[in-house]
Amino acid sequence: MKRIISLALLTLMAGGCVTGSPADRSEARKIIKQDLTVGDFLLYRDDPALIGQIIHKGRLQRYDPAIFERGLHFAGGREAILKAHIKPHDHWSSHIIGVRGDQTHIRFRGFWQGDATLGIPKLVLTDGGRFTVEPEARVNFVMAGNLYTRQLWVHGDGTGTLELDPGFVADRAEDGTRPDGMGTIRLGGATLITHHSQSLPFNTRPDGRGGTYPNGHIVFEHQPGSVWHVRSRSQVYPASIDFFDSGIIDTQAHLTHIGRRRDALGFSDAGEFTSIGTFGTLNENKTITKRGPAMLSLEGDQVYMPGSVFEVKAGMLRMYTDPGAGHRVRRGAGPYLTIQVHDGASLLMSGASAQSLQRIELRGGARAWFVRDTRVLASEGVHIDEGATFNMAGDITADVESRGTLELFQSRGNAAIKGDLTHHGPVVFRVSRSGPTPLLTVTGAARVNGEASIHFEVRRPGDLEGGASIILIQGTTLAAELAGLADGSTHATVDGRYRYTIRHTEDSIRLEAITNTR
Repeated sequence: MKRIISLALLTLMAGGCVTGSPADRSEARKIIKQDLTVGDFLLYRDDPALIGQIIHKGRLQRYDPAIFERGLHFAGGREAILKAHIKPHDHWSSHIIGVRGDQTHIRFRGFWQGDATLGIPKLVLTDGGRFTVEPEARVNFVMAGNLYTRQLWVHGDGTGTLELDPGFVADRAEDGTRPDGMGTIRLGGATLITHHSQSLPFNTRPDGRGGTYPNGHIVFEHQPGSVWHVRSRSQVYPASIDFFDSGIIDTQAHLTHIGRRRDALGFSDAGEFTSIGTFGTLNENKTITKRGPAMLSLEGDQVYMPGSVFEVKAGMLRMYTDPGAGHRVRRGAGPYLTIQVHDGASLLMSGASAQSLQRIELRGGARAWFVRDTRVLASEGVHIDEGATFNMAGDITADVESRGTLELFQSRGNAAIKGDLTHHGPVVFRVSRSGPTPLLTVTGAARVNGEASIHFEVRRPGDLEGGASIILIQGTTLAAELAGLADGSTHATVDGRYRYTIRHTEDSIRLEAITNTR
């Protein structure tokens, strides 16, 4: 049963009262003590600056709905500063700190000590409540002895916000030599705003082999729709970004994930363990949505469970690592990701290692670049809508179906489709030199229909001297109708510098007898 405690009782429990002017109240601030297991609850509307300590006893389960009616919740509809020391009663203790109301904004400048061995610190944000961790704040969830971090569970009704000021420093572990830092934030129905890499939750932990590693997580869980806004400046995160539930990353500034799977040794008898460090989904049928004009660059390990979807609504998603390699770190994960790139957004696939996934969809107005040496394997193919543009290079093991624009830049690398190509739309060829390698090779059946344009981008005139030839498309079987490029027709470039003849064969389209007219 919930036990509502009056502010007067709390003041008496502290053994004192508030006296004097605001300037000399530092020695007389309230001590708020609550027992969460018996239902203690206080909706606090007074000035938070009057609180010196918040001591919580007991704990609730991780997703217990009672968190909305237990602990200390700030209300009052105004912005205020909290400098209190939030600390546990014992090693079992958790905390429940809440902020309620659209105009209620708590600026935290105190010390939150949430390192109890079995503690589950919770921040509950409802009805538009806002909690900002200021530069003066110190948040320590790292346990002494093993330097593991406890986690801040940020739950609410989807309307509240946790903001980390750019001046706040999350990791104070001094290269893993002391237990001091905030290693994890779990979002379950809340919004996170960050401005600087140093504020992102992680702590440096010794790896048991004489080195260190960043240990931390940003987790989307419990209910879909939590949002992480990346603002102000580019940020780099070296630890895990986990989606147990669907969530949104809004990149107003660039975000780069560089977390890696790391093997470490435990302290005392803890044994060897693996620090995951990945980006991706940890449950089936979850959707990651990227919004915002800036780039999200995935340069660390990735993991995706069956049914995973990555919606790119704005800005660029850059894939540098293999999204299909998650089986190495989580059972059941694999090449299950579908990437959907929407109008106005873009996708860049690069890197020499294979990138395995399920499907790529470019919707109207989307753009994608596959660069040289890229190897993409899509079990359910690459699909390009009318209005979308696909700049191809590297190896694509997939069937490609396109009604958009295909771009082939010889200077950026030749392309190979290991599968069938069905294309009805514009084709842009940008040629720069003669040679035996086609701009596009298709190992399966190729059916290409649409308006074609050829552009010469020759840096050295000698690259196209003496009746040179260039293979534009070569396929095992090729059926092509390119408007304006009839077999045997002769053309000149816009500037009149080069003349060439189009030649169609059973398996190729070529430029022959290329002549420099100057």
